[in-house]
Amino acid sequence: MVFLLDVSPFKDKAVFDRFFVSCKEYRKNKISRLALEDDRIRSLGAEVLLAFGMMDCDNPDYDIAVSETGKPYDKNSDTHFNLSHSGMFAAAAFDECDVGIDIEVPRAVDLKLAERFFSPEENALIKSSPAPEKQFLRTWTRKEALIKAYGKALSCKLTELNTVCDNVEIDGASYGITTIEDENYFLSVARKGVPKPIICENIMVM
Repeated sequence: MVFLLDVSPFKDKAVFDRFFVSCKEYRKNKISRLALEDDRIRSLGAEVLLAFGMMDCDNPDYDIAVSETGKPYDKNSDTHFNLSHSGMFAAAAFDECDVGIDIEVPRAVDLKLAERFFSPEENALIKSSPAPEKQFLRTWTRKEALIKAYGKALSCKLTELNTVCDNVEIDGASYGITTIEDENYFLSVARKGVPKPIICENIMVM
């Protein structure tokens, strides 16, 4: 399951404070250390979605820790999750297997970065696209979601990791990637195993 949240209501201090007091202590500390308001808002949004998703998975007493490779996990369950945010959106994915999610809002990009981070096939797709910046962001989310689902140091270079197809193999394991988009964002989910359609539920805060 994928949950999406427009975090702009948290710009209202009363709304922000109401949700902040319900956060786990680790998230309160993280939010408090952030210097920029938008970063604090996005971080709060990520925690709201995490709490909502864990409740949906019948695991309200989640306890988040971070693995040696930097991937967060729940010490109290086998629920796999991943979080992402961009602009005024936060997104979260929950699955029974390793999962990664990435969201990016439309923006100007430096297409030269594609040569440094993308495979020849990904670069060819961008160059042939009538909207290369959109294709860049679409590709970026797919690659980022895949790396987050894998959750370990890659044994290959990023330029050797090709996400043009929906099925990608890393170190003998198969991962499926699915992407959705509209005028407001590009969102990709990668999971260990076969790709699944993204069932995205929009969450609203009042």
